[in-house]
Amino acid sequence: MMPKLNGYGLAKALREAGYTGPIIGATAAVVGSESYTLLAAGADTVMAKPISLKKLESAIASVETRVN
Repeated sequence: MMPKLNGYGLAKALREAGYTGPIIGATAAVVGSESYTLLAAGADTVMAKPISLKKLESAIASVETRVN
């Protein structure tokens, strides 16, 4: 819900620009294909909103083990 760009477009643009760091998507729409679409666009993992500190720490740890 960003103006002029959504999360899919942002993830895709970052990857196309050569960004290789982790991308953690966040969405309230976890039912259906939302998560798969974010992953296909270049996100490394997807978190369900509402976001808690525990969920964020878990997502970061998940991505960190794959990156390192």
